Amino acid sequence: MLGVIKKLLVISLMLVLLSGVSFALTSVSVSSPTVNQNVSGSILLNATTDQTAVNATFHWYDDSNGSLIYSATIYNVTSNTVFENASFNTALLADGIYNITVNATNSTDSVVSNVSITGVTIDNTVPGINVVIPSASTWYNENFTITLNVTDTNNIASVYYRVLNSTGTNVSDWTSLVLGSGLYTGTFDITSQSDAANYTFEFNATDNFGNSNSSINVTGVSIEDTAPEINSLAVSSVSTSGGTLTVNSTDGVAGISNCTYVDAGTGSLALGSGLYTATLSGLSASTAYTVNVTCTDLAGNTQSNTTDFTTSAASSSSSSSSSSSSSGGGGSSSTQSTTYVTNTWYVIEEGTSETLTIESGEIGVTEVGFGVNEDVWGGWLKVKLIDEDDLSGSVNDIEKEVYQYVTFSTGTTLNDDVLTDIIISFKVDKSWLESLGLTKQEVSLYRYADFSWSSLDAEYVEEDNSYYYYQATSPGFSYFAIAEGEVSVTESTSEEVTEEVIEDVVEESTVTEDTTVSEAEGLAEDDLVEEVAVGDTEESFEEVIEKDSPLMNVLLILLFLLIVGFLVWWFKFDGKNISQKQINKIKKCCKKKK
Repeated sequence: MLGVIKKLLVISLMLVLLSGVSFALTSVSVSSPTVNQNVSGSILLNATTDQTAVNATFHWYDDSNGSLIYSATIYNVTSNTVFENASFNTALLADGIYNITVNATNSTDSVVSNVSITGVTIDNTVPGINVVIPSASTWYNENFTITLNVTDTNNIASVYYRVLNSTGTNVSDWTSLVLGSGLYTGTFDITSQSDAANYTFEFNATDNFGNSNSSINVTGVSIEDTAPEINSLAVSSVSTSGGTLTVNSTDGVAGISNCTYVDAGTGSLALGSGLYTATLSGLSASTAYTVNVTCTDLAGNTQSNTTDFTTSAASSSSSSSSSSSSSGGGGSSSTQSTTYVTNTWYVIEEGTSETLTIESGEIGVTEVGFGVNEDVWGGWLKVKLIDEDDLSGSVNDIEKEVYQYVTFSTGTTLNDDVLTDIIISFKVDKSWLESLGLTKQEVSLYRYADFSWSSLDAEYVEEDNSYYYYQATSPGFSYFAIAEGEVSVTESTSEEVTEEVIEDVVEESTVTEDTTVSEAEGLAEDDLVEEVAVGDTEESFEEVIEKDSPLMNVLLILLFLLIVGFLVWWFKFDGKNISQKQINKIKKCCKKKK
């Protein structure tokens, strides 16, 4: 019996020893992070043990000096051997390279370690962006090179830019910049965008760890490559030593920065009441000068123009001239070219009218006349020949065969509210009409207003070897189109007369052989008398008769006898038949202008 008990004790002891060997914690393995991994943001920590463990701890050591920086412990939740998918925010650590030791601990505080996770790099810093070009609140008038200095502790993966307009709407796609000589660059073509102010350039840089910086932008970038316009230029109040230089210059986008002049002294012009002026002085008497004016807009675009004048002789009155002029009680100056004409009136008095004659052979408009209902100071009018592509984006093409588009623009003081009695004279090349199979009556002048084209009443005036000439009234200025007409124009000619045809009293065919002299005499008395005008007087023949003057009665009798004698002679010597053609001849000899 004692032997049996001893055997049982030995077996129990062996089972205990075997049990201790089987369930002892001996190893831990790590699946995340891995050796030499680049990480940023939050990552997952994953570890497993060969036997039951209570927790697993990840110790982060600085690779440069071996010091322990941070420890993160994962406790067993769902399995005694698996410690996984625990989120760890790497932002708790500074950017750098780390070595990781993972310890697993069981219920008896037995600890095993895994030290194989080395070279883990943490980078949570976004790239730095320094914009060299473009600059904020700056105008550009030509293509420029976008230039960025981008920095990061690790390599940059990509650098992009895009453009937003003044309302914040994207007007370009994200476009990549290229690294070269330590800078990221790309050419920006200003023609890819409309001339306008206040564009915003946005930038994005992303490193190889996925850290992205989109917080950098440059605002107030403005674009214009169109030169300003010098609408008028003149020298007035000329004296023996100088005069007053007046310039009207405008710019559609950036605005005028300054205007300067040379060749009649040098200096800058001052802005006042919409005009740039300067007083010229120190000049020689009786000397011709050509003053050159240059106006520059805020984007740096320039426009130059000249005007000629001659200083007065020491004992004579002053004189001045410019390229063209128009009427106006307060004086005016005009600039003309092949495609536009501009005139500035210093003052137009209420109730007066002005006429601008256009000498260019290219522009279809030949003359513009108008009145004003109040005094106008410094008013200007520009008439310009444009192509269909030059129409404003809000102006629709007219669905007609178009001879020319012409735009009328004015200064702020000469607007539709003060304009009256606008008359526009224009011409159309005969060959253009012939090429389209149109007649001179199939022409009209159209005005664009309230988002549509409307036909103006046009009148045919005259013609020469090359052109037909017309005239139309308009309620205001705008875009105009000389084009194929919807209705025939009304002819208005100085040769227009009213002819009373003898056929009113004679049948439409010829007078037959039975027509007697007395019938012809009756024809002359009853019909032709109404067609005869006495001398150059504007009174009708009937009005002369009504005066019952003895002298008029004598003249009437003589005229009657003359007509009867003529008809008798005609009937006797030219046959007994009076043809319709002959009657027409009689009518033309005796017709009167009503």
